[in-house]
Amino acid sequence: MADIDVVIVNYNAGPFLLKAVDSVAQDSRVHRIIVVDNASRDTSMREFCARAAGEPRMIPLQNDRNLGFARACNIGIKAAAGDYLLFLNPDGEVQPGALETMVSAMRINDQVGMAGPLVLNPDGTEQAGSRRAVPTPWRTFVRAFGLSRYSNRYPKLFPDFHLQGEPLPDCPQEVEAISGSCMMLKARFPKKSTRSPAGCTGPMASTSPMPRANRSGILNLQALTGFLSAWRRRSIR
Repeated sequence: MADIDVVIVNYNAGPFLLKAVDSVAQDSRVHRIIVVDNASRDTSMREFCARAAGEPRMIPLQNDRNLGFARACNIGIKAAAGDYLLFLNPDGEVQPGALETMVSAMRINDQVGMAGPLVLNPDGTEQAGSRRAVPTPWRTFVRAFGLSRYSNRYPKLFPDFHLQGEPLPDCPQEVEAISGSCMMLKARFPKKSTRSPAGCTGPMASTSPMPRANRSGILNLQALTGFLSAWRRRSIR
């Protein structure tokens, strides 16, 4: 059975952090749960450290300042040793069976390097950005100025990079990008994540490893039968 190391980057996540930890701790495939804290001011990291006491699978790593998402991920990677790495937002909960589904997708062939689940809002609706294309300058322009409302009539001219309105397939699908809120990678790729663009936060920073993966011939798959409920994040519309 493959070992999975989970990396969670925390910053003032409050009670959501332990919910995220508990959602993966129940899976026997999870070998380590590594929480990298970016100098949180709330009690979330103290509560995790208390939970981790006497639990060798749980590893708290504390930064003395906010290093950002990508650098904190790299710190977590250095502490990992599993066959697969799962990057999970601290405000998400992985549903039972999701990790097994993502590992199965990763094993479809050797070129699969990343897999992600379907991301749901608390009300069970699909979260915007759960399925997405790479936000190129033109796609970003189309969405920013509301031109994506014409995508049904002119899909090639006015494409949207948010694809949650499209029908759900019944099996894992190759995709351009995967939401960084929950993303599984083979441990051999990458050993270091790419830098986020200067001043970039949120979805753009979350998808930063994808272009390098695509240029390297690595396939990104979305295992749409795995689920993640993001309890604090809301759809971007």
